[in-house]
Amino acid sequence: MIRHIEPEPGERIRLISDVHLGHARSTVGNVETLRPLLRGCDRLIVCGDLAETRACAFQARGMEMKHAFASMCREEGVLLHTIAGNHDPLEETSVLKLYGGRVVAIHGHALYKVGAPWGWEYLNHKQACRDLIARHPLCDTDLEDRMALAREMALLSPPVLQRPHVSKNRLLRFMAHCGWPPSRPLAIIRAWMTMGGLIHRFTERFFPEARIVCFGHFHRCGQWKRAGRLYVSTGAFFKNARPSIVDLSDGRVTGIHTESWLTTKA
Repeated sequence: MIRHIEPEPGERIRLISDVHLGHARSTVGNVETLRPLLRGCDRLIVCGDLAETRACAFQARGMEMKHAFASMCREEGVLLHTIAGNHDPLEETSVLKLYGGRVVAIHGHALYKVGAPWGWEYLNHKQACRDLIARHPLCDTDLEDRMALAREMALLSPPVLQRPHVSKNRLLRFMAHCGWPPSRPLAIIRAWMTMGGLIHRFTERFFPEARIVCFGHFHRCGQWKRAGRLYVSTGAFFKNARPSIVDLSDGRVTGIHTESWLTTKA
């Protein structure tokens, strides 16, 4: 679950997250549009939610696109490392540590015990979530237990992708899904405003040796420096979001950027 990698000197490493292959709102409709992303790196690390692999309406398409993307990485000679997110919780690696733990890559859903406090999975199953948390009494002090909780929480209930029973009007359905109850959009805004502090406290508790921490989950790009560390939120390849691409070499960040062709759906 917690994996360590020691890259060779000069290896070029690229990190992204939240591609959501197969999802109707992903900005990647064809994996070929991601081929330029693979050029200029030796390893690609996806910090969770590469594809929709949970049991849902997007699962078959997500699995198909995931396999196609993995094949493309092999064609380009790029080593692909995938980290478990809440949309692909069965990936083997939950935390990836590089350069002796000086660089850490995670998804970010483990920052919350409930995974995503704005998600319908939690809003519709609050008691079940509380019961699951109670079965992980070490999750505040033990990283393995915290990541096990994150995985089980992601598998606890099927995702709610839309609310077709509300109305035939697409706008009303969207408002009902995203804007009701009011606590849902408020929780999203609060998460965006507090994610810097959340990741800092999580790092202090579970991997204080880290100097660079890259994470996804929030669909919001950002970077912060605190207590001698650099934190980078890698955004998302998703409608109304944008991805942030992080390049590393020899344990140092060599670039953080977005590219317009990465958000062009084909």
